[in-house]
Amino acid sequence: MINFLDRPNQPIFQTGTNAAKFTDYGTWVFKTVAWEIARYTNTVIELEGHTTKSFKPIRGDYTGWDVSSDRANLARRRLLDNGVKEPQIAKVSGLSDRKTLKDRKDEDPTNNRVTIMIRGAKEQE
Repeated sequence: MINFLDRPNQPIFQTGTNAAKFTDYGTWVFKTVAWEIARYTNTVIELEGHTTKSFKPIRGDYTGWDVSSDRANLARRRLLDNGVKEPQIAKVSGLSDRKTLKDRKDEDPTNNRVTIMIRGAKEQE
């Protein structure tokens, strides 16, 4: 499992009107990891998007569930744009604030993250 954390000094997500948009750094990170994953075509991956417990909706109907799902899908698109094949994607999900990092406070910005789980093809059968 790899966690890509949104750190205040080096964020992967843009702040403001669309919290499910990568910064230039975030784009570079997922382009780089896509290159590595794409080299191993027998692997499958699962993507999870996450938010902090203190996530404030941008608008009333755009909750932590929405933004975490959008983050996972954004990561999926970047991976596919950079060499990962569609059959390698096994699952994409948004978990809102339901699975915060154990060693961090619930409102820690690093809980804004995307997690990638990489498995061998046989592990999925």
